[in-house]
Amino acid sequence: MNKAATAVSAMLAAALTLTNVGAPAAARSSGPAHSCRGLPHLRPGPHVLTDRRSENSALVRGIDELICSAADHSRIEIKTYFIYDVRSDPAVRGFIAHAHLMHRYHHVTVSVLLGSTYYRHTHRPFGAVASAFAGWASLAVCRKACRSAAPTGVTHAKWVTVSRLRGGGSAVLALSANWTQQQLARQIQSGVLIIGSRPVYQAVAHRFATYWRCATGGRCDKRVPRRTAWIGPSRLSVSFTPVVLDPVAAELRAVQCQRGGRILMTTVGFGGSALVRALRAKQAQGCRVRVNIEHPRHVRPLATLGARCLVVHDKALVIDTPGLREVIAGSTDFSIHAHRSNDNVLVRARNARAVQAYEALFAFERAQTHRCRSLG
Repeated sequence: MNKAATAVSAMLAAALTLTNVGAPAAARSSGPAHSCRGLPHLRPGPHVLTDRRSENSALVRGIDELICSAADHSRIEIKTYFIYDVRSDPAVRGFIAHAHLMHRYHHVTVSVLLGSTYYRHTHRPFGAVASAFAGWASLAVCRKACRSAAPTGVTHAKWVTVSRLRGGGSAVLALSANWTQQQLARQIQSGVLIIGSRPVYQAVAHRFATYWRCATGGRCDKRVPRRTAWIGPSRLSVSFTPVVLDPVAAELRAVQCQRGGRILMTTVGFGGSALVRALRAKQAQGCRVRVNIEHPRHVRPLATLGARCLVVHDKALVIDTPGLREVIAGSTDFSIHAHRSNDNVLVRARNARAVQAYEALFAFERAQTHRCRSLG
């Protein structure tokens, strides 16, 4: 293990508040070990990528192809809660190898930001992760949540951004999965790939920069705003947590269900009287409400809302009414702790194709026989 990786591992083991590693040393790769296939031509806007328990899924391929689509001298920023299986899992190993290839041969700057909570709580070594990026990528770590002072907060946000694609424009992929074999091969996941939206890219890049300052000892604003601010045009926008008031409950209160429709929700955890009231109100108005949830203890309070306990890691809300077709997805579980204490990202897409894709994924989840058995 190199000195940088050893130092990071030691700091995490000592539970220091903030850690930063990464040195601009020459890349050590002897050449590209894999072909690096970029994204197919995609029109600007949102594109839903799903993972139905397969490392050959559209989501896994999409992460890899997005990395390989970066233009020369562009920036790739990777934000996830944790990365593991950097040597044993072909998908994770491939993501890192291709990011390294893009850095070495296309002069792409790669920055990675993680949370240390997972490594400290599971006692899994951080050294292998630090070593995988050492010498060519910048790596920073927030001990808990970057933008929250809550003692139980974590930096749960997950995205990959590319500042400039080879075909022009920027890209943001906001997703539900961490970079591990368990989450990419054994759980149901989703992501929204946003092509060519300058407001969304700038908002996510700015958020990454604030996380980075918090992780590296710079100026760090941990004040939690009261309400969600959606950034970008109404048809495609992004927001972040922590925030005091539940952003999903606020969105649901504006939905009109008098002419029918349906509301579909998938989440790992659930909690919050405001959200329960909002869902019940929409059901009383005439919408059909259904909830897929992983944790068994949360099913009973949602029994009247068609809750079903399933093995899922996806986080999404689908609103499909005569007046509004909308998806809210990203890294946020629909609970008080998730929106008040954790760093998260939410994408709101008012797009018929996105709604159809998430309705199909929801139906796939409902058809599963894996019930009430959490995989972590």
